[in-house]
Amino acid sequence: MNICAAARDSPDGAEREKKTKGERMGKPDPQDDSYAFLTETVRHSTGKRMLTVSAVLLVLAGFLFGLAVSRVFENTAGGPGGGNSGNLCVRNGGSALCAGCASGTESDGTTAENCLGSSVLPSVRTERLTKAAEKAQRSVVRVTALKTAEDWFSVNHETDRNTSGLIVAQTDDAVRILTDRDIVKGMHTVYVTFRDGRMAKAGRIRSCGPTDLAVIEVKKKDLKAATRRNLVTAELSVSDALASGDSIVAIGSPLGYSDSVAFGELTSVTADAQAVDGEYRLYVTSIIGSGDSSGVLADRDGQIVGCISRKYTAEGVQVVTAVRMADLIDTIRKLTDNEPVGYTGITGESVTRDVSETVGVPEGVFVRSVESDSPALEAGIAKGDVITAFDGADVRSMAQIRDSILRHSAGDAVKARVLRRGVDGYVPFTFTIKIGENH
Repeated sequence: MNICAAARDSPDGAEREKKTKGERMGKPDPQDDSYAFLTETVRHSTGKRMLTVSAVLLVLAGFLFGLAVSRVFENTAGGPGGGNSGNLCVRNGGSALCAGCASGTESDGTTAENCLGSSVLPSVRTERLTKAAEKAQRSVVRVTALKTAEDWFSVNHETDRNTSGLIVAQTDDAVRILTDRDIVKGMHTVYVTFRDGRMAKAGRIRSCGPTDLAVIEVKKKDLKAATRRNLVTAELSVSDALASGDSIVAIGSPLGYSDSVAFGELTSVTADAQAVDGEYRLYVTSIIGSGDSSGVLADRDGQIVGCISRKYTAEGVQVVTAVRMADLIDTIRKLTDNEPVGYTGITGESVTRDVSETVGVPEGVFVRSVESDSPALEAGIAKGDVITAFDGADVRSMAQIRDSILRHSAGDAVKARVLRRGVDGYVPFTFTIKIGENH
């Protein structure tokens, strides 16, 4: 007989077993009055705990509801903060990444929204800027230049370089595209990829060193009928009405990769850059680009207002910078018409009245350098000269000299009146410069 089983089967054993189990489980005997206070305390403690949990859950539910409502408001009203921190809407092909929007006032008094921020949020852009980007994009193409070189082991290696192009003119049998000279120069083959993805071989026409521009040509007979129907010539703007703070769209490869679009604003419209035979106004933007930036800037009407240039970007700065279209339009016309751009080889700096009175240099254009083997050097122009007249007109800036050169063709002769410092002060000289050809 099992002793443990017998003990449980007996009435006293069953009672002891029940009591012992209750003690082991920590449960008081409900018939024992000595536990009445403990039972009441446990009941009250449980009620308070349930009340606390309910309150916490209610607060948490309210927080989550508020967060959801605020998120919906952000996506509807234009994103958080609205701080001006650079380009935030980035478009690559058909996809778009945008980080918020902030309102700003344009130079004409209208209000526009600029996409700003640093996190990826649903695209929120003003309809006008979106349409401007879409309009300008129809004239933008991708240019690929290839070069084959043979190494020491007679093995051919192909090098390719990519940049943006802009359709600037069309004839009955060809489409002409503005692009970067330094990309296509010296390359063996150049291809153009159009908006529909079709590619065609291009031939080079003309280029200009100081502006780093080149025009290439694609024969229409090499294009599919659908591609020809969708060719759109860009609208070039020569207006100088833009001001700091105006919204701007960078199109082409402003971020270093093809078919990208960035939205920002102009931060400076008064910076100038000196170059050989010219002086150019720069548009500096809030858009963070890359060392490989290329393409164009468009205004809120989709008109092209500048050509993005790596050449004139300040060292160590990666904001997208462009040369004002008004300063390039005459050069582009010459390149498009397959005419050579004139060249003298002078790099100079304006001497205003204030500067003249301060440093004692006559008003005019101070010659900072003259390129070797250039027409100006052959004519007798020297570093340190001050050009006071060029081609029969008084000059006070390199922009005036640039415009005069562009009115001439290679081989034309122009007179330059200069002042050269001597022992007893500045002495006048007149030199005849034979305009050369810029490549």
